[in-house]
Amino acid sequence: MTLVKGKKLIAIGATMLPLVAVGTLFFTANNAIRPSKASAFTMSLNATNAPTLNNGEGTMVDEKNVTWEYHNASALNNGHVTLNHQGYFGVSSSGDWGYTAISELTVNFTSGTDGELWLLTSIDGVDWNEQIMLESGETTDWANDWRYIRFYCWDDNNDPINVSSVSFGYECTGISGSDDMDSACVDKVLGSSNLTVTTETSIVSPRGNSTQALSLVRTANSSYVDLALHDTREIYNYHTKVIEFDFYHKNNQNKPSIQFFNGSKSVGTSVGFVSSKSNYKVTDINSDWWHIEIHVTSIVARNVDHSDTNTKNDPVDRIRVTTGNCVIDNFRLSSRPSDTNNPLGIYNNGTSFTHGGYYWMKVSWAGTLHSCTFSFDVPGIAEQDMNANMPFYLHGLQAGTVVVTATVVSGYNRSVATISNTITVS
Repeated sequence: MTLVKGKKLIAIGATMLPLVAVGTLFFTANNAIRPSKASAFTMSLNATNAPTLNNGEGTMVDEKNVTWEYHNASALNNGHVTLNHQGYFGVSSSGDWGYTAISELTVNFTSGTDGELWLLTSIDGVDWNEQIMLESGETTDWANDWRYIRFYCWDDNNDPINVSSVSFGYECTGISGSDDMDSACVDKVLGSSNLTVTTETSIVSPRGNSTQALSLVRTANSSYVDLALHDTREIYNYHTKVIEFDFYHKNNQNKPSIQFFNGSKSVGTSVGFVSSKSNYKVTDINSDWWHIEIHVTSIVARNVDHSDTNTKNDPVDRIRVTTGNCVIDNFRLSSRPSDTNNPLGIYNNGTSFTHGGYYWMKVSWAGTLHSCTFSFDVPGIAEQDMNANMPFYLHGLQAGTVVVTATVVSGYNRSVATISNTITVS
């Protein structure tokens, strides 16, 4: 069998942890189970392997030699663990390895009236992605193929969540934490135009533990590649996420445009780089590589005007990358909630409107949206339209210029982020 220790693959005996990567399978509903073959192995957490805790903290090494860590937790009679508000447990990055090809995860728990048990995932056990708020006893595939999983408790009333058991399947081979969740590989190419597409193993991203990437060489103009989503779902399921990837630009300084597709049908708008718009973020990794992030909220917005809500539910199976010569690596959907280190974006084309009218301040974010409030450096020029179905609309009161600051609370942990825009009311 194969097991990941640190960032390397090592061969071990059959009694140790099996790892695998699983290809894309299709489904169309939020919690629907994708059809798949039964996992080769199963893992359960319950009363028999409950952790020993000291002041709410502790670790537990399970029978597969995987380390689980616990925070702000307490012992549970006849169950696995009790989580207090903002407590969590999950696979630890401090251990030598984690599970891969996780599938069909089920958690049984009880909570207070406002209790939320969130499923988080990670490729390294350090940076965590919000996936879904779990329902007790319901099987979910939102953990499928991730290497690290975590269960996080949020309760406004400080009531605990009692987790009686966790169970999931897993498989027996894998490549690396980065590669297992990467759509930038030949197997995930669903189509291309005017490009030669090959596997690249020499030029790979310096981020993560990637071992392979996707090399694209243009053969004519109007070139693009379609990359399969790791999970195919209706578009609203991806609304709070961020498309991210690493882009080798030594032979191509043009930043690519991005759009969702359902087969040959486009879904949402095509988003390209505009230097003044922060919903398309480009960060230098080194002199040859960029890290690119694009908020899905700016591609398919749920709020289309101040009196209606977009309920677009088109299924999407791919993302089209319009580009020329390049190498793409670590292409995935992430969902780390917006905060100071993962900022909001704004993607308006204009910054003015007429008094008495309405203005949609197009703020993009990541993570489940809990609230957005506007503040103004000059009172009386504009106000937040509290009658809107979504809270991103301004109502013009009188002519003038005002700096509007949006404060967004999002994510499983209610992260706070702010962004400002100068608006002119005529």
